[in-house]
Amino acid sequence: MKNLAPFLFVALLGCGGGDPPAREPRVHPLAQAMVDGTNPEREELIALVIGGATYEVEVAGDAYGTQLGLMYRRNLRENEGMWFEFPDQDFLRFWMKNTPSPLSIAYVDSKGVIANIEDMVPFDESTVPSKRKVKYAWEMPRGWFKQKGIKAGDTIRIGKKKINPKYKPPE
Repeated sequence: MKNLAPFLFVALLGCGGGDPPAREPRVHPLAQAMVDGTNPEREELIALVIGGATYEVEVAGDAYGTQLGLMYRRNLRENEGMWFEFPDQDFLRFWMKNTPSPLSIAYVDSKGVIANIEDMVPFDESTVPSKRKVKYAWEMPRGWFKQKGIKAGDTIRIGKKKINPKYKPPE
């Protein structure tokens, strides 16, 4: 009987509950809402002042929000855009993967000076670079900067971030 004990132990181990139940793949709520076409609001807004006018735009936020940007957004309102902030000044490159709305991007240095503004083509996966090291990127509907008379060399006063009153936390 002593010789059977190890075998019984191993046999009983095999009688467990089986494989754990399969988990549904988790899709980030922000990504799902964008795919659904609901254009969700981001948690934070930032006020950007240029030429005497103030514009409030969404803040990309964390690394995931920065990666997602304005992907999947089909319709942007006239002054709807996104602000991206990076830890250090560096050469930046953006692309338009999964982005159906035509955009313009302003690359901005740590002093708030616009380095360059570029137009971007929907769904184009080639990168659009900054012309020098910058800390921020500001995306708006294509042609918006030109329409407002905003150009390279202009200075933006970067305001404080605030909670977006339209933000609804994911369920």
